[in-house]
Amino acid sequence: MGYNGYNPMENRMARQIDSGGTFETNPTVRLAYEKAQKLFREHAIQPKNFGDLYDQKAIQADLAKVDHLKSNVFETGSGKIAADILEGIVFDQIELSNWFGSHAHTLKTSEFDDIVNGVDLIVEFDEPESRKAHLALGVDATYGADTISKKFGRIKRDIDQDRLATIKYFESGDGRIKGRLTQVPRIVLGVERGTVLSLARAWTEGRKGELAVHPVQELLLKQARSQLTVFAHYARMRGRHESRRSYDEALAIVNGISGEKGLTVSSESVREMLADKVHLEILEQLDTFR
Repeated sequence: MGYNGYNPMENRMARQIDSGGTFETNPTVRLAYEKAQKLFREHAIQPKNFGDLYDQKAIQADLAKVDHLKSNVFETGSGKIAADILEGIVFDQIELSNWFGSHAHTLKTSEFDDIVNGVDLIVEFDEPESRKAHLALGVDATYGADTISKKFGRIKRDIDQDRLATIKYFESGDGRIKGRLTQVPRIVLGVERGTVLSLARAWTEGRKGELAVHPVQELLLKQARSQLTVFAHYARMRGRHESRRSYDEALAIVNGISGEKGLTVSSESVREMLADKVHLEILEQLDTFR
């Protein structure tokens, strides 16, 4: 079976199915997409609950802006479907399988912060004897297009302006923090559609043990470490001290996760996943910061 229950052969077969152009019509894809959308409906932060902080007219204007963007310029198609499924799995497994360590919790952003501010998920780290820390995630499953490069372009502009991601409608998991969250370090996580399909099968079939040890979690942590390291260095070189501090703090947390989980890249299954095309494109984008 490979990596403690992970089946690398199934992942290879999923890539072959995807390359055949049947991703969107695959029954597993439809089930996983519906499951992801249900999670988002149940857990997304709702702007209507912020009437105590924002004027109702401002909230309605934000909702109208979301409707406009969804009907005119919002991304659709197989790339969006795959990204939503991956987003749902990441949201779920950071919570259920500690993919980002035992102190990490996920929050699904409002549609406004997703579409307008470009933040799909927030990871909230509740470290003992430390203040809460947050990481903004963008999730992608498309390579060879410009979606990933656009996300990295936004990160670079954020750092250049020393003004990182903003979440307008934020409420922490314990409800103690509510309102606008600023200066949040942002990263991009992604895998190709074949890997998404393999994950989706385990997810929809309830194979919790397999997901708990799936090597994709190490791939995603590698992506996080690589980006946080490069972004912190870029901010330091540019003299953007607030951004550098935010990325350095996030990097320290992610490095601690790897130590806690005892993950390494020595496993054959993990090494195979390092050839994932979206993963490689994410790493290539980091060259623009060097």
